[in-house]
Amino acid sequence: MYSNNPLLYLSNSLNMLATTVFSALLAATAMASPHGLKPSHDIGKIVDTTTRWTEKKKSSLRRAAVVPIRFPYGSKVLTNGVTVHYIYYGDWSGDQKSIIQDLTNGLGRSKWWNTERKYYSQRSSTSRKVYVNGQVRVGSTVQDNYTFGRSLTGDNIASLIQKYIDSGDLPEQDDALYMILSAHDVSESQIGGDGNTYAFCRDYCGYHKQFTLSSGREVPFAFAGNGDHCQDFCVHPQNRQVSPNNDTGVDGMASIVIHEIAEAVTDPIYPTAWIDINGQENADKCNFSFGFWKTDFKGASYNQQIGGRNFLVQQNWNPNTNTCSDGTR
Repeated sequence: MYSNNPLLYLSNSLNMLATTVFSALLAATAMASPHGLKPSHDIGKIVDTTTRWTEKKKSSLRRAAVVPIRFPYGSKVLTNGVTVHYIYYGDWSGDQKSIIQDLTNGLGRSKWWNTERKYYSQRSSTSRKVYVNGQVRVGSTVQDNYTFGRSLTGDNIASLIQKYIDSGDLPEQDDALYMILSAHDVSESQIGGDGNTYAFCRDYCGYHKQFTLSSGREVPFAFAGNGDHCQDFCVHPQNRQVSPNNDTGVDGMASIVIHEIAEAVTDPIYPTAWIDINGQENADKCNFSFGFWKTDFKGASYNQQIGGRNFLVQQNWNPNTNTCSDGTR
């Protein structure tokens, strides 16, 4: 997930542990949610995208280079692919949705996903490894017309998912990620275990976690917001003037969206599967590593071609080499 100052990791423990200049474990108290919703932990992990890109990239890579990522035997990994169900909250155009859905449907076939395929599930030290496959697909989509107005809270996020599952607009399934994408005019905030309020565009750009549906099934979900109004926080400096798909806010979301999808696959029930001793998941370890990029005819920067489009997105952590990778190796 992405944050101002520290990258925040939030669990149900109530303790806050600083891990790097941009990462921390933040605990949260349980939220009382409607429909019997019981979040597994309050705020979840949050992806850091502050304005100090260069300094934070260097710090991130120094920390990541000495801390391998590990897999506890028997932990859940979505090895059979993942279906992403989207709730578009607020004012979303058809063109904006197409950017997100082309990105998602093309992700599993992209060079970028080659790194994700190196992750696996394994029951025990003597059992075979089952590797993540290339199936990433858009499932059902819902357009929500500001059910909770233009200001969302963590309770609202969980309630939206339950609402659309109850109505039949979204299916209830285990191998899925439910992702809420907020429009440019929507704010979102969470209350941490320390009693402080953490907000989208001030402290983070996205996060993922899990909660228990009214049926008793635990499912992963994620939030990402359109950061068009906070470009210095949620959009890479290279594409603040012009972006590959002619939408600065949504293009900026692309890196956050695939970050959360990748982590939901390798650690759907945070923090139980692929994670390092500092609480970082795979994409966290490469937040500020974008590698080399090219420039298109408009002057927009990109480093990946996914779903027939150009995107500028962060790299992912290669568990074999313990380095950030663009999927080439």
